[in-house]
Amino acid sequence: LAITDIERRTPKNYRQACNAHDKDQWRAAMQREFDRFKKYNAYTLVPPDHPLHNPIETYVIRSVWKYRYKTKNGKIVSLKARYCADGAHMKEQIEQRKKTLGEDLALTPDKITSPSADMMTTKLLVALAARLHLEIHSGDVPSAYLQSDLDSTKYAIYIPQPPGFEEPGKEGWLMLLNSAVYGLVNAGNLWYETYA
Repeated sequence: LAITDIERRTPKNYRQACNAHDKDQWRAAMQREFDRFKKYNAYTLVPPDHPLHNPIETYVIRSVWKYRYKTKNGKIVSLKARYCADGAHMKEQIEQRKKTLGEDLALTPDKITSPSADMMTTKLLVALAARLHLEIHSGDVPSAYLQSDLDSTKYAIYIPQPPGFEEPGKEGWLMLLNSAVYGLVNAGNLWYETYA
């Protein structure tokens, strides 16, 4: 398949995934993602009338399923679903908080960015490795952000339960996040602080 065909087939939302010709594989991918949320104790389910505890910051933000075909040599090898926080919605709330409470009580860029190597440092290390005939290895941490800690004494972040995965009898309850999820503006920094 051409890249454009894959992009065209990729569901844009939960409803499209449920109606896709490969809906069973998408359902399995979503189940794997939600199982990871449970495995890493990423959330605590709370009722909608739960008093939103008041650490310095509290956010109730939208969330969304994101879908992707993983390919190798132009062929689909697997389907990936990720349940993400809506980072744009969180940014809106941060800006609103800055206006109403002031800069000191809102997440600021130093709290939402994580350290990373600049391009010159990376190029220098690659050149040095080539010169010294060294091997370079890189890696991936599966479900990295779900393995980070979210300090609920500083802020609380709530998201809705994923469509299609609401706990029976607790539909409409919110997920109080215990760890970062993809899409949070400060997810990279939380992961860095947990493992640095």
